[in-house]
Amino acid sequence: MAKVSLVYCRDGAADDELLDLDDYIQTILIGESLIANRGFNHRDLVRRYRTKPGHIVAGRDVAPSGISSRYKGQIKKLIDSRDLAFQASDGITSGSAMKVACIAGFYMGSLDDLVKNTDVITRVTHNAVDARLAALLVALRFRQIFLEEENSTDHLRSTLVRAIDQLDITGSAFFLTIFDEGASLVNGSSPTDRVLVDLNRVVGLSHVATSAPIAACLWSFRPVNMRTVLTTWDLHNKHEIRAGDVVIRHNAWCYQAHQRHFRDLGYTGADSKLLHDASSSHFDLDTFFSISFSLLAAQYGFEDGVDESELDELTDNLKVLARNLIELSVESTPWPS
Repeated sequence: MAKVSLVYCRDGAADDELLDLDDYIQTILIGESLIANRGFNHRDLVRRYRTKPGHIVAGRDVAPSGISSRYKGQIKKLIDSRDLAFQASDGITSGSAMKVACIAGFYMGSLDDLVKNTDVITRVTHNAVDARLAALLVALRFRQIFLEEENSTDHLRSTLVRAIDQLDITGSAFFLTIFDEGASLVNGSSPTDRVLVDLNRVVGLSHVATSAPIAACLWSFRPVNMRTVLTTWDLHNKHEIRAGDVVIRHNAWCYQAHQRHFRDLGYTGADSKLLHDASSSHFDLDTFFSISFSLLAAQYGFEDGVDESELDELTDNLKVLARNLIELSVESTPWPS
């Protein structure tokens, strides 16, 4: 995730501002809050989202939550509010799912605790059903990998359904349908790059919660050489990915079903560009690769993906953070035998 943020971060309007670090920074903020409080502390997490985190990237300060002051999304609503225990009332975007890795690590010993705490942490910034489901899906995929459970899309789906029942969530049918359509592609025999073409067409790699998070989780069921993707694919066009001879185009996505779903729920273009009458949506590649590469690294390690020297621009000691998360997880939650 740190590597993806370094690939996609860019200069902001101010000299000291870096953009597109939100996936990484917000993940770290959640992890630091869980460690400091031995669990979820609503006000502490809101405070961390709202203030400069003190993280240095490429010798520069990072803005609150790693976003630009001009950003208009969910986290900006929290930053602009004076509510010390802010909780979102809406939010349909993939930002809910990009930052759950530390939650999965801290609570992996208890499925019920993981489900409950992923949901309450998610609802601080994203409160729409689909966004909550996206965060749960990614957290449960991490847990599936961490505990080396049955590595199948069916097992992940059944665990998600159990989580839905535990939280008594209604309105999950569309999310599960999109997951099922994507899973059928992943479980087929097409080459991995062609699978991504098909996932883009059916699930999409876009900003809404029913798109990039589902596609990223499903793609992690295929072995992917992260090094090849990072060094040989063209990943900086918001409307087109070139993977050798394979081209993945955003406009191939059949987004109308997603659009109808959210419009039927009362959301508009103010909630997502996808919902504009003249849609101007584009890939959400930093979120897609942050999620998918993190899941792949959890399964296969970093040897074929990221060298530690490539993270020298960060001042964060990620090994210490990870060790603290795991040690506190062992202390605070009952582990399965």
